[in-house]
Parts: sequence; C-alpha cells; structure tokens
Amino acid sequence: CYFKSLVYISGPSHAQEVAAGKITGLISACRRPSLAVRFKYLLKTKRLLVFSSLDVRGVQVAAAVKNVVAIAFGVMDALKNKADIAAYSAGAQNDQMFGDNTESLLLAAGLSEIQKLGVALGSTHTETFSSIAGVGDLDVTCRSKWGRNRRLGREIVDMNLLNKFKNIDDLIANISQIPYTPEGIAAANNVKKLQESYKLKLPICNLVYRILNKEVDPQEAISNYLKM
Repeated sequence: CYFKSLVYISGPSHAQEVAAGKITGLISACRRPSLAVRFKYLLKTKRLLVFSSLDVRGVQVAAAVKNVVAIAFGVMDALKNKADIAAYSAGAQNDQMFGDNTESLLLAAGLSEIQKLGVALGSTHTETFSSIAGVGDLDVTCRSKWGRNRRLGREIVDMNLLNKFKNIDDLIANISQIPYTPEGIAAANNVKKLQESYKLKLPICNLVYRILNKEVDPQEAISNYLKM
C-alpha cells in the first residue's frame, strides 16, 4: 500500500535554527520500520539527531494540534505583557494572574488534549506524546520567537487581527492576508469537527476555535478557562 511507504518528518525544528546549525532533534515516522530507519540515517548529521517511530498517527496529530495550543499560548502571552505594561505605566502594583506557572499549566493541559485526540484517532504508542514529537514540538512552538502560531495569538490581542474577518471560515478563505502561515487556524477548524465526531472534551482546542470564530472575547475566554 502506498500510504504505508510514506515517511513523515516531524519534531521541534524551526527552519531558522536548523539553517544556522543549531542542534536539533527530529522524528522519522513510517508504518514500514525499514523506511523509518532508512530516513533516520539519511537525515542524521552531527547537529541533526533523528529518531525513528512507527506511530504515524500519533506523530501526525502531535504535529498538527500543537499549533492550536500555541495560538492559545500566544493570546495568554500578549495578555500578560499588556497587563505588565498597564501596571508599570500607572505605577501600580501588578496583580497579573499569568506567570511561568500558568504557562506550564497551559502546556500540560494542551499536551493532554493532543494525546487524547491522538489515541482516539489510532495512535499506537503513548510514548510518542512524551517524546520530541509531542512535548518537544509543543514546547518550542509555544515558546520560540520563531513560532508563527504563537505570533498569531499575540497579534489577535495586540493588533486586533481578527477584526477584518467575519469568522473562522472567512479567515481560512483569506489566509493570504496574513503575511505568514499560521497552520493552527485550519487545524483548529478540523479539530473541532473531530472533537464532535469522537465526542471528546478538548477545552483548549475548543476555546481557540471559538476565539478564531469570533464567538468569544480572547481575554475573557482565556481568563475564564484558567479559572475553571
């Protein structure tokens, strides 16, 4: 079967850092073990570490859904900075509710949702989600300055980016108006459909969908979620 021969390369690998020779780890996933290992050795260099995996579905889900979580992370990051600036300008004590602990809370909860959806869709190895394909890729996508989906989340707050779009369908149809490619928009739309189809509770992914669909105010939505 053709699909059994496809090899999927994933992992925390921002192109800018790979090109600059920064040490990076990747996952080579394929249903055929020999091909997964073959691509591992084809890509491996002194600064590019490659690991093989047979869990194609788990790697695919982790690669897609981490972008959705990163949008939420970007929204929260922007709200945090906004509150810090406001408190500093007013010379008041900062009663900011978001901190490093909150970021870890969001990352852990996001990883849980990624794993839940991955298992529902047929992931074969739970360790995929604790590997660089799962937690590793999620962490760099949320925290790195190169993260496009984190940037989208920040610009939703800082630049009112969603104002010129009617809803998520309009956003997807006119994605070219955004000068970079935030994959998390289409992923959020698809995750919403899968969530309903498999009757799963994925509150962070659902929250991001509702923000992108302009159903809720980003600040109110994130604050209410974290107070649950």
